[in-house]
Amino acid sequence: MTLGFKQGRKIFWLNFFNPQSRKEKILLSIDAFLKKQEKTLKALKGIVVVNGPGSFSGIRAALSVSNTLAWVLKIPVIGINLTPEAGDNWDLFEKGLKELLKNKKQRLAVPFYGKEPNITRAG
Repeated sequence: MTLGFKQGRKIFWLNFFNPQSRKEKILLSIDAFLKKQEKTLKALKGIVVVNGPGSFSGIRAALSVSNTLAWVLKIPVIGINLTPEAGDNWDLFEKGLKELLKNKKQRLAVPFYGKEPNITRAG
């Protein structure tokens, strides 16, 4: 998972997802990143989140945190699909920023799973 913060013309990045470990702590990572930039959550003016496709659990976790922060802070949140033509993190971030400027009242990012769920039933 990548967290980006734009201040003026500068962009600060943090990659904090380790695919070998499912113990990532999203809120703690966001807090540590903002502290390093000498910022608080109140400095956020909008949230861009990748809303899929990807693992169901990962998408739910990212959207739950993003939507909750947007609601609490009363800031817009935009979901961006991670597709092959989407480009790299920078391209996604730029696309998200453009969407934020167009949709300043957007308060809910919805998941894009990319496939039907694989639900098993108890036998």
